[in-house]
Amino acid sequence: MKNLLKSISFILICAVLFITFNHITLPKYYYTNNPWPTTSTADGFYKMNKNTIDVLYFGASICVNEISPQEIYNKYGIRSYNLGSEKQNVMVGYYWLKEALRYQKPKVVVLDTMFCFRERHDPVMPEGLLRKCIDPIKWSQNKVEIINDICSTYPEQSKLSYYLTNFRFHTRWKETTKEDITSKMIKHFELKGYAPSSDTGPESFEPYQYNEYYKKTVDIAPEMKPYLDKIVDLCKQNNIALILVTIPEVEDWKNVYRQNLWDGMTNTLNQYIAEHSDVNIRYINFMEKSVYEKMNVHLPKDDIIHHGNIWGSIKISDYLGKILQDQYQLKPVKDDQYEETKDFYEKVLDNARNNRGYYDGIFS
Repeated sequence: MKNLLKSISFILICAVLFITFNHITLPKYYYTNNPWPTTSTADGFYKMNKNTIDVLYFGASICVNEISPQEIYNKYGIRSYNLGSEKQNVMVGYYWLKEALRYQKPKVVVLDTMFCFRERHDPVMPEGLLRKCIDPIKWSQNKVEIINDICSTYPEQSKLSYYLTNFRFHTRWKETTKEDITSKMIKHFELKGYAPSSDTGPESFEPYQYNEYYKKTVDIAPEMKPYLDKIVDLCKQNNIALILVTIPEVEDWKNVYRQNLWDGMTNTLNQYIAEHSDVNIRYINFMEKSVYEKMNVHLPKDDIIHHGNIWGSIKISDYLGKILQDQYQLKPVKDDQYEETKDFYEKVLDNARNNRGYYDGIFS
């Protein structure tokens, strides 16, 4: 019995050390050390009270920059969370939505369409960014499915390295900081997944104008189409309205070829929506002239182009918040989770007004 207890104790100690080393070597991305704080975003999401988020946003870094949940709450009382991340494609968006539905019952989901079309961006995610999105997800059967799907899609990746992350990051012990080792480090998530950008806007921008007489379509990327369908099915099953959005891009539609591509992509999305008439789904193109002009953007201050700045995010967030309020009947709710972060957000805005770093003096 004594030898058995010693053996069990030894195994338990080894297991604790192994798990601890796994945690330490896993890269961390907080507001304090990275402009794309996916660790903060995931930590913050899991800390939100259950079934208190009415709107969820998914998409690439442009979505992270452009949609501010705190701004929308401050103006409309609508509780939302931005689960976007760097180069997040539709596949990753689907799995994060599936994960989110374990904890929340949103009424609306907003999905960035950047990676729906190869003509806009290659939907393949580099391993580093893919892991940055997936590693923070909590362990469950859902995560097992994610790992299986990722390793089927990207066969060069190892399933084992997702379960035992120190296999992938074992050399990172040389780079560890106190944020990796100290579990009590503050994991800021006051901005609810939003990450302000300091990009300077162009002096002018010519909005895209849809040509209703152009009838051709552009195929949705075959790698992403099944996951877009799955997102639509999830929304239908959970009685969630879905809004597909396009964040303003550079002015690359000035020649006939590019104009036709944008018209073709718009036709495809409109056709896709028509084919799913049993789902509450719509499309908003923020760079389309009729929409862009309603946002009352004043360049270069209000940058909403690609990775827009904080002033541009206010314009897009306010416009979207108005739609959520008026067309989706989302009622204002007073929630301490958002009331308590108003001051943090105001300090970020104040730093921007005074040309300081966004977090200067906040975390000290």
